[in-house]
Amino acid sequence: MSDEKTMRDLFDRWERVWHQGQYDLIPSCVGPTYIRHDQKGDRSVTREEYAAEIVKVHETRPGIRVVVYDHSFQGDRAWFRFAFKWNDPKTGEPHTESWRASSRRRGLF
Repeated sequence: MSDEKTMRDLFDRWERVWHQGQYDLIPSCVGPTYIRHDQKGDRSVTREEYAAEIVKVHETRPGIRVVVYDHSFQGDRAWFRFAFKWNDPKTGEPHTESWRASSRRRGLF
């Protein structure tokens, strides 16, 4: 299978994690530890810790959607420009968080 096809399949699984709550797919998306670069800083988390973070996001932001605006797959690399969109569960006020992500595949992420 080509690197590009492998990357597309991987991100198809990620979409199922985020959009359908198929958290059991996380082990097929990340390695035993996953390096995060986010608002909490640079850190390594285990698969289980990462899965718990995604579950918590869905609990605190019910109905969250991931909207991908641009993406590119090239060899073993991918980048995305996307946003999280949700309504505050107490006020109904809409919120948006914009992100850019780049990834390189070595086995699993």
